[in-house]
Amino acid sequence: MSQIASISAHDSAACLAARSGAYLLAPAQALGLQPTKPSSLRITCGQAWVTLGDGKDHFLQAGQTLLAPVGSHVVLESLYGTVLKFDWQALPAKASAPHPLHQALRDLRAAAALAARGLLGLGLGLAALARSAASKASRAHSRIASGESMASSGAV
Repeated sequence: MSQIASISAHDSAACLAARSGAYLLAPAQALGLQPTKPSSLRITCGQAWVTLGDGKDHFLQAGQTLLAPVGSHVVLESLYGTVLKFDWQALPAKASAPHPLHQALRDLRAAAALAARGLLGLGLGLAALARSAASKASRAHSRIASGESMASSGAV
């Protein structure tokens, strides 16, 4: 038992010195919270005993999070007589989904933009090929005109 007490005292000092955790709960204290928005409870230092008013006990340690729905009654207390640090915050509201017609129009605009870029790229690529072919044809024509063709050299 003395070993548990010495570990608890050491953990309490380390927890107090830690920078994480917005709220502090002293040993042997309980705290009741009633979220008006969906919220999260994240233990940053120590160990906690938490109930949500649902008849279930939750035992959390540093780094663990528990989600608290609207209307729940969260009761939180430190385990083993140590200091408890925690963060309590409302969860961000979910972004509302766009109307299906608006989303379809956005998707159509994006597809048209991609197609336009693709066609432009294809057009530029075809133009480059055409210039290259014209250049090669021009060189071949001037070689033939000057008598430098493969047939006139006897290679054929």
